[in-house]
Amino acid sequence: FDFIKNIYDDFRFYLYAIGSPKRLTKNRFDKIIKSSNQGNNCFFYVAKTHGDNLRIGCIKGNLYDYKKSVLWINAIMINRKYCRRGYGLELVEEIINFYTKEHNIQWIYVSVAQNNKIGMQFWEKLGFTTNKIVYTKDSRANTYGNIIVYRKSA
Repeated sequence: FDFIKNIYDDFRFYLYAIGSPKRLTKNRFDKIIKSSNQGNNCFFYVAKTHGDNLRIGCIKGNLYDYKKSVLWINAIMINRKYCRRGYGLELVEEIINFYTKEHNIQWIYVSVAQNNKIGMQFWEKLGFTTNKIVYTKDSRANTYGNIIVYRKSA
């Protein structure tokens, strides 16, 4: 819990991944983990380095089965000390490979705030392309911009 809480406490750095400056309490974190374990197709993984087992990041998302199986990645957060070292790419690729193999995923989706230029570059580097743009008309538009929905075939 402490590792994840530290990420949430560093709100300014993780603004686009967290979405809003909510304080992460142990109760709220337990609810996230509980929903991940209840078979409702949510997942939440903590990434560790090989060997020394340092916690370096986390990823969360959902698995949907419509006409085609879909993996939706809600957030990926890498500890700021380990950013830009390839860990994020490796984490996303491992998650995609796992869910493609185990659940026959056909599409992977992610949404990115238009003002999150680094996030947009990250997903484009992984081969994601724009699927649609969700235009925001509320107060969040000034901070986040419109929402870009990216997708990639598995």
